[in-house]
Amino acid sequence: MRANPVLVELWRFQGHRCAYCGRMMPDPRAAIGPADPTLKPTIDHVTPLSAGGRDVDGNRVAACIGCNVLKGPLDVQTFIRLRWNKMLLNDAKNRIRLSQESAAANARGDGRPARTADARR
Repeated sequence: MRANPVLVELWRFQGHRCAYCGRMMPDPRAAIGPADPTLKPTIDHVTPLSAGGRDVDGNRVAACIGCNVLKGPLDVQTFIRLRWNKMLLNDAKNRIRLSQESAAANARGDGRPARTADARR
């Protein structure tokens, strides 16, 4: 299968990174897909076509399929704001979990965090 030359050019221009999450994406010309299928490079329209965006160079970016699917018909400002809020929420949950594990270790007096199902993954 031949890769879309516009996608290849965007992928090169962006340093092989997704425009939204910054993760490295594999070469779109590769015969074998990425180990993580959410990293497959795609073309995304910054202003969605459904919202009056045009299929022109200034409105196209290379995005991993994970971000492209999450963004859907949202404009880029809304998507980034929602993605940022989700990342902050996940970060806060992780900090709370680590704090709780640390408190449990201190209560036991052994200084070791309790083994949880999450810690074994």
